[in-house]
Amino acid sequence: MTDPVEALVQWAGLDRPGLRYDVRFDSSPGLERPLQNLLWDAARRHREYPGGEARVNEAVAEWLRHQARPLFPTELVGGFDPLALQRAGGAWVLRTQTSVPSGALARLLPEAGEQVRHGAREMGDALDAAITRGGPGPRLRETALRELRGHWQKLAGAAPVVPEATAPARQILDRLITSEPDAPNPPMRDAPDAGLRTDAARIWWLAREHQSDLAQALRCVADPSGTASHPPRPLFASLPDYLKQHPPTVSNLLHCAEALGSRIALLDEHASYPDDVRRRFSQAVDAAVLTLGVQSAAVAAEAALPRPAAVPATARPQTHPQQPQQQPQRPSGQTR
Repeated sequence: MTDPVEALVQWAGLDRPGLRYDVRFDSSPGLERPLQNLLWDAARRHREYPGGEARVNEAVAEWLRHQARPLFPTELVGGFDPLALQRAGGAWVLRTQTSVPSGALARLLPEAGEQVRHGAREMGDALDAAITRGGPGPRLRETALRELRGHWQKLAGAAPVVPEATAPARQILDRLITSEPDAPNPPMRDAPDAGLRTDAARIWWLAREHQSDLAQALRCVADPSGTASHPPRPLFASLPDYLKQHPPTVSNLLHCAEALGSRIALLDEHASYPDDVRRRFSQAVDAAVLTLGVQSAAVAAEAALPRPAAVPATARPQTHPQQPQQQPQRPSGQTR
């Protein structure tokens, strides 16, 4: 599709939570066109075709309305869900890396537009925090840590629906880990196992309050030279060595741990909501804890299985086929 206005309107009409729609280049069907570039192209097109701006603003406003669908019946919160509207603004920033068009906000109800703008601003701050170099240490002020954790919470809560939130959430999580006094020692950046140890530290941080045995095992993976605060149960004793030999398993466990972190983030965000609303998020946390526990126990059981011992190579004497014994020959002419 060559017309950027038409492409943007079509994207806004088809892209929905849980049903992602990407714009492709005509010349390269397998290559996604960045939405940020599409917005820039559409803005330039506005000057040539003034009616295009109104179409884009209405399409974006409709996209925001769909993104702001509540996670529960609106009557539970009096028909107005500010966090759902903030989530829509954050989703726009994550998907496009741009601010919400003011023309689109003007097409929303005033109070709804304000919440969308607030959510977009908070998500922009979280993205800025993710790319800021440096990080908090154990002696950093508690207020700074609380602010950084709020940024992670915002990104972690959005990640299940908007995958673009996963990478910056991990960046902030790595900085939160370094702020813990008992955190595993981070690996050198060029270490061969740096990725494995970093993922293991993330699991340790996410699982330590809910799956302590898994957390202790992953701490041993994240920092082989360190000592765990208490040894894991016998079932998990073989897990560290097993995970070092199976890095993809660590990635799978990280996805489960991040799912738990997302549920906890959403529960914390809805702290001021009615009990009927919070109960749903609390149940989701319980389910995520159970899923992570089952997954980790299955991996630990696999790691505890006895491995077939390698057959040692033994030296064997070289044998040759037996030669028939030759009879001694008598001199010619000799008689018995």
